Amino acid sequence: MNEYSSGAILFTNEDGKRKYVLVMEANGSYSFPKGHLEKNETHLEAAIREIKEETGVDAVIIPGLKRTIKYKVPNGNFKEVVYFVARYENQELNPTEKDILSAKKYDLEAAKALLKFDQLKDILIEIDFMLDMKGL
Repeated sequence: MNEYSSGAILFTNEDGKRKYVLVMEANGSYSFPKGHLEKNETHLEAAIREIKEETGVDAVIIPGLKRTIKYKVPNGNFKEVVYFVARYENQELNPTEKDILSAKKYDLEAAKALLKFDQLKDILIEIDFMLDMKGL
């Protein structure tokens, strides 16, 4: 059985520098805001909902930038996660999801250092480059 989640590489610009939002999960690991799709929900709808629940911000999805990863989870199932790219401005991070211990902004190097999985680091590096190319 496959599991499906959706989320976003969420960023803002602060003092002329791009900052990425990472959430600290209940187990102490860092990731991008994400979660399971609810009944009849699209990946995009789930990503927008999860951003709001896990960070408290209203974000705008950047069209044309998304990445999908697949991996095996401990129960033997396969999980597919679609990550959109989203931006927010002038809002405070305030997670309402009970499983999220914190949501904070980090520059690229700090975010890469906190992410445990290489797939997530690789996506972040690629998206950062693409945002540079788009002037975002």
